[in-house]
Amino acid sequence: MLEARAKQGLAKDLVTRKQLRTIANHVAGVARFGIQSLHAAAKLAVERSHETIRPADIGDSYDSALHRIRQSNLNSLPLHHHVLYELIRVAGEIPASELHYRYENAAEQLYAEYPQTPTGKRSRRNKLVRLREYELIKHEKPPQSRVYRVLDSELESVIDIDETPMR
Repeated sequence: MLEARAKQGLAKDLVTRKQLRTIANHVAGVARFGIQSLHAAAKLAVERSHETIRPADIGDSYDSALHRIRQSNLNSLPLHHHVLYELIRVAGEIPASELHYRYENAAEQLYAEYPQTPTGKRSRRNKLVRLREYELIKHEKPPQSRVYRVLDSELESVIDIDETPMR
């Protein structure tokens, strides 16, 4: 799969089969991550004026590829997910109870420009699960004392949220 993509999208001899295997092994066969890593490595090689992809380009490609995948995942989600994601991102780290408090206090303002209406707590929990499945956030501790944080603080949502005061 990765070799076919390389042949289709890259100049001949820009990447070796061994390098493609290195990428495939690193991404554990996850095609999307492999393709994005190859794309990032090729982009880095061009930026660095390399005639071929070098091992350093491959090594440096993974973070960029993961960032692009996460951005794509976030962009694919509906408004409610963006609101929750951005509340977590702006806070840096936030306990679940504080997240729900901030959501409820800011919901009227946050949804003012959109046809959607704020969601209930149960629905928000389901949306937080999706954000976690898309590797946009992580949480620690059991549900009663859960703390959320984003996995890529440079990844911003289309929603603009100012700091909501702590209670």
